[in-house]
Amino acid sequence: KYKIFEEGYNQRHCIYTGYYNSAADKSVFLFHHKPSISTVMVNKYNDEWRIAQHYGKHNSTVDKTIKDKCEDILLNNSKFADFFTRNSKVEKSIEDIPELDMPF
Repeated sequence: KYKIFEEGYNQRHCIYTGYYNSAADKSVFLFHHKPSISTVMVNKYNDEWRIAQHYGKHNSTVDKTIKDKCEDILLNNSKFADFFTRNSKVEKSIEDIPELDMPF
């Protein structure tokens, strides 16, 4: 709970007030991308995982190259696909998020 609050406070956007409950019930997954200092939200839409939002501080635009790389890693990497499926609202279990080196 604190991490999501801290993300919203530091980024100056509504991730905590608007999406904490959805994250808590595992309807969405939230990530902080350190190199770009941005927040990524993944959710399921029409039975497919997708990047629902990806914004920088004050909801600023994130460079398209970075957005595309994050999307590729989060949606096309089997470690994350399996993680989302196993830990989503339906499953209700939780485990550690897969570690990946994202040098960009």
